[in-house]
Amino acid sequence: MESMEELLHQRPHFEPLLAVKENQREGLAIGCMVTFMDVVEAIRSLKFSDPKSVADELQETLLDLERYGFQVGAVRERANEQLGRQHEQLKLSEVEMEKEVEEIGRLQAKLEEN
Repeated sequence: MESMEELLHQRPHFEPLLAVKENQREGLAIGCMVTFMDVVEAIRSLKFSDPKSVADELQETLLDLERYGFQVGAVRERANEQLGRQHEQLKLSEVEMEKEVEEIGRLQAKLEEN
């Protein structure tokens, strides 16, 4: 796995910006770099409680950045790993909840017997 420093070392080409007026290119390029860093941080900060739409939007933004030459493979991989871990946590939580519900059912049955 790449370190965060390696991950953030990018050499975008910004070729799509050639169609934009020259006096606007630099600002747009800086905006793309800031967006990349924001996406990396957002992926690192993804929480179990975040809606799926947040992860989907981050993935779409990675696709947009890829068109400008950003190397997003490692970031995408980290996002998928994070989402995979969250999915596993959800499964474990569901199993634990089912066990708790069964235990509550057993306790209620015992109370009714007494």
